[in-house]
Order: sequence, then structure tokens, then C-alpha cells
Amino acid sequence: MDHYHLLEAEEGYEIRTDSSPEKPSGVKRQHGQERIWYSVALLGSIALNVIFVVLTSIPSQKPLVPSKFAGLTTKLSLPWVHSTEYSGSNITKVNELWDAINYDKGIVALDQTWTRAKKLPDSQPFPWDTSKGLYVLNGYHNLHCLKSIHLSISEWSSGRPQTYHVGHITHCLDQLRMDILCHADDTPRWSSSSGKPESGIGQHRQCRDWTKLESWADEHTACYRYLNASAGHLNQMERFKYCPIDSPYLSKVRQYFGFDDGWTPDAY
Repeated sequence: MDHYHLLEAEEGYEIRTDSSPEKPSGVKRQHGQERIWYSVALLGSIALNVIFVVLTSIPSQKPLVPSKFAGLTTKLSLPWVHSTEYSGSNITKVNELWDAINYDKGIVALDQTWTRAKKLPDSQPFPWDTSKGLYVLNGYHNLHCLKSIHLSISEWSSGRPQTYHVGHITHCLDQLRMDILCHADDTPRWSSSSGKPESGIGQHRQCRDWTKLESWADEHTACYRYLNASAGHLNQMERFKYCPIDSPYLSKVRQYFGFDDGWTPDAY
């Protein structure tokens, strides 16, 4: 009851502590109680209004919805830029960067129980564990297509023979076209009013973290390495022997290929 005492004091009522306090008249007691309850109601109303103002002043933020499979979110705010080192003037350096793109990690082995729960179609079995299926992550497939297209352009511009036939290149172009239409990115890009036409340069957009996808792919590695386009004569099992050193499947690789217990694949 201390807060009532304080209110009474603030309203000019004497707080008596003697053992035989003077009793107020019935009218005086009634008026005092009314003023107490009025003050409580007023303070409560003010508090509720303050809370309402604070809550409505906080900008609403939609929760970041994780992607369906790897649980990725669009946390990164990155700007559009006119060019990167992958499109620089040093052609030798540019070619080296494109050649270094590795899409092998995009071949993953996923548990069939998990994939069926995610409504994915069954896929060909992982050779070292048939309870898992082999899948290609779409982002890595797109990188494969871009790398193939760049190689074709580079070979054409330097007069070298084409590694890929035209059908593969047009297939890749069509895959990228369909992916663009599927995502239907509706971000409005600003446009310049200068003589040099530009749009979106410096403007930020929300992106997923590619390194998070890489980490997820590493957790589900299929021990795969494409090697090169001319390795078509290889036994396909040769491509699945590159398990990490801590992989539970490394012993199966050694047994299948007849390697000793000290054998390890080169750096993945």
C-alpha cells in the first residue's frame, strides 16, 4: 500500500502514524478515495499512451525467412558496382580468376529421409553411402554455366578451339534465362541523367551470404571433383575419391581403389 500513501501525501493528505489517528468525516474519506482512484486511472492512461507511442514509433521489420534447404537469409547489404576484377582490362588476370572458379562443392550427398521430407525427387545414390542421393546445388550449376560461357568467349576471342560445343553453351544461356525469370527480382534500380547511361551503381541490395552456402555444401560433400572437360574417359568413381581427411567415407575410398591406410586425396 506504500504507493497509495505517496499519492495521499502528494494530494495534501497528512500521513498520520500515531496510534489514535483523528478519523475524517464520511464525506472527507469518500472524496479522498475518489481522488486516489482518479489519480491511479490517470497515471495508468498516461502509461498506456506512452507505451503505444513507443511501439508505433519502432519501424516494423519482417523476420528473415531462411531458405528452404540450406537455411540461408538475406542478411548482406551489398552495392551494385560497374565492374569487378572478373571483368578487368588485364585479360590474363581475368582468365585466371574465371578458371579458378570451383563448382565441385556444388555436388552434395543428401540423406534420403531429409530430401523426401523436403519434397525433393529421389536422385542417383551416393556411391559411398546409398542412403544418400547425389544433388547439384543450383547456385553452383549457374557458376558452371557462367564459367563455360566465359571460356567459350575467351577461346573464340583468341582463336583457340572450342572446349564445349555450341549446344552446351546455348543450354547454359537458357538455364540462366530461366533462373532469372524464376527469381523475378523486382528491385528498382536508379537511372543516371548524365550522358553515360548507368543504373543501380552504388545502390544497395539484400543478398545471401555465399560463404554460408559453401559451408553447408562442405557439410554434405559428395567427395566429388570434376577434374576437366577432357576427362570424359575416366571411370566416374575416380571423380568421387576426393573425400576430406575427416570424412567417414575415406576408408571406403581406400578400400575400393586399393590404397593403403596412409593414402589421402590432395587438398580439396
